[in-house]
Amino acid sequence: MTTPVEKAQHVWWYAECKSPITVQQQFRRQYRTNLPSKSTIMRWARNFQQTGSVKDLIRNGRSVVTQQTVDNVQIALQRSPQKSIRPA
Repeated sequence: MTTPVEKAQHVWWYAECKSPITVQQQFRRQYRTNLPSKSTIMRWARNFQQTGSVKDLIRNGRSVVTQQTVDNVQIALQRSPQKSIRPA
């Protein structure tokens, strides 16, 4: 697991060199542990640019089902009662 301090160091290196491969090389020299992937480095940098933080965004869990969606499913099941709920 990478600490927020290490993530911030990655973002700093990425801002300097604009190359995730160079960031991986610097990380290997300094920390001598498993390297984050190129996509992970890019995600951290993008997250930092958008939010100003290297921490992961808070997720709310399940998405909200609107009343409109419920109504649409009910109408579809009334039209075709033999159809299962998942395809509906």
